[in-house]
Amino acid sequence: MSTKNKVEEKYISFNLDKDFYCIALDYIKEVDEVQRRASGLVVNLGATDDYDSILLAVKAANETNHPVVLDPVGAATSTYRREFALRLLSDCHIDCIRGNYLETLALAQGFVTGNGLDSFEEFTKDKIEKYVGVMQEFSKTRNTLIVGSGEKDYLIDATEICAVESGDPIMKHVTGMGCMYTEVVCAFLSEENSLRSANNAAKLYGLCGEMAAEKTKTLGTIAFRNQFINEISLLGCLA
Repeated sequence: MSTKNKVEEKYISFNLDKDFYCIALDYIKEVDEVQRRASGLVVNLGATDDYDSILLAVKAANETNHPVVLDPVGAATSTYRREFALRLLSDCHIDCIRGNYLETLALAQGFVTGNGLDSFEEFTKDKIEKYVGVMQEFSKTRNTLIVGSGEKDYLIDATEICAVESGDPIMKHVTGMGCMYTEVVCAFLSEENSLRSANNAAKLYGLCGEMAAEKTKTLGTIAFRNQFINEISLLGCLA
C-alpha cells in the first residue's frame, strides 16, 4: 500500500505492469483495514495532509510485520515535510528510508540541505565519505535501513555499507523515478527485509534504467520513462 501523492497514477501503473499490486490512499477510515491485507507500505511525503491517517497505516504495518519504506520527498527543502518525517520516525518504526542524498541528509541533520525536490548538487569524494558516516550513525540511532540515491546509491545499516553504481543520468530528469524506485525497494523488502534485498532492488532498478536509456537515446524523457516501465515488466524478476 502507498500513501497518496502527485505521481501516484504513474507508479501504480508501473506496479501493475510487474504483477505487484498497489493501492494509494490516505483516508483515515480505510488505511488500517487495507494495510492489514497488504504486504508492505510506502509512505511518500508527497502526501502530508493527514498525519494521523499515515500514522495509523504505519502502526498497522508494524503490527503485521510489513516493511515500511519512507520516501522523504522534498525534505531537503521543506521544514514541514522534514519535521513530519522525523515525527513519524519517533512515533513508530520505519524499516527503510529511500531518498536522494540531500533528502536523507536533511533528516539526519535536521535542517535544510538543498533546494527543490531532486538532488543535483555534486558530491565530491570527501562529501560522500562524510555523508556515508552521518547516515550510518543515523541508521544506528533510528534502527532503519538507508537507501541514499545519487551518482552511486548507498545502502547503509548499522553494520554494513554497500554501493551500487548503475543506472543512467537521464533518470534524474524524469519526475517520479524516485517514487517508483521506492516502490521497487518496498516490493523486495516485502519478500526479504534485509540490506541484501534492498541491494538487489537497487541493481535491478539501475539495470532497467541503463537498458531503457540505450533503447531511447535519440528520444526524450517520456519515451525513456515508458521504456523503463517496459524493461521492469519484461524482466520478470519480481514475479
